[in-house]
Amino acid sequence: MSTSDDFRLGSAVLSFNSGGARLSVYPNETARVSVFDLFIVGGPGHKVSNAAQILTALRPLFSSVMYLTLTCKDYHFLPELQDKAEPTDWHILLRSFNNMKILFVAKGVIEKLSRSLQFDDGDPPNALLPELKRIIFSPPNDNVDSFTGFINTCQYSGHPVILAHYQDAESDPS
Repeated sequence: MSTSDDFRLGSAVLSFNSGGARLSVYPNETARVSVFDLFIVGGPGHKVSNAAQILTALRPLFSSVMYLTLTCKDYHFLPELQDKAEPTDWHILLRSFNNMKILFVAKGVIEKLSRSLQFDDGDPPNALLPELKRIIFSPPNDNVDSFTGFINTCQYSGHPVILAHYQDAESDPS
């Protein structure tokens, strides 16, 4: 798949649900009608890895996406997002949006994603998200500091990322 200079995608919403994941891509961050929709079927424990594999194949299409929203519908019923998805699956998934500048993370995705962004192996965080400037998330009361370690690592590596909290937000705040 290739992209044209005239075809730009500005934002995407990846929402996990009981059947898998749905990706909706928009021409910009304020558009209400998507120009590309994809439903990825995923069994228990494989939603993130299935999405990562498919989105990697479509990576050239997503190179212009600047805003990514990660959500989870029915997050109380999807423990595999919290327990079974491997950090490498999340890294592969995020690399599909390597030019992303703003990441919005809604409830249900925060805990596992934030744990996946802990860099113990010495890799700098900007190798994963080189253009990231801001993380916006809706912290449940017990996860208020979920991304602090990642933000500190980014700061110390010379790649500062701003963290913004949206209490009880369920989806993109815009």
